[in-house]
Amino acid sequence: IHHIFPLSCCFRAEVPPKAFMRSSTAGVLQYVPVEITMSLLQFILTKTGHYTMGDWSVNNGYPYGVMVKNVSQFFAMYYLIWFYHTLSAELAGCRPLPKLLCIKGVVFFTFWQGMLI
Repeated sequence: IHHIFPLSCCFRAEVPPKAFMRSSTAGVLQYVPVEITMSLLQFILTKTGHYTMGDWSVNNGYPYGVMVKNVSQFFAMYYLIWFYHTLSAELAGCRPLPKLLCIKGVVFFTFWQGMLI
């Protein structure tokens, strides 16, 4: 099983089927502990005065939190799309594309809602 662009240039060319399921599951689910950890860090940094939403200064925790969450969301969506791309023929009866787009919409709008508020 091959990775898809853009990470096909960074990862091994081929992934064994057993490793595919393990890596795609871990890739999607890594978002959960990262989000929980970032929420706790945000809370602690807010209480200590080192986190102000919308303040992109270097000595503020906000830009670093945004970057970590962005990378985590990118990898979660990449692995979800990789899973869909690899198993789309087997999952055709379940119509997974609308479900994938729904998850992508929730992640996308949640991120930008947090940025705007």
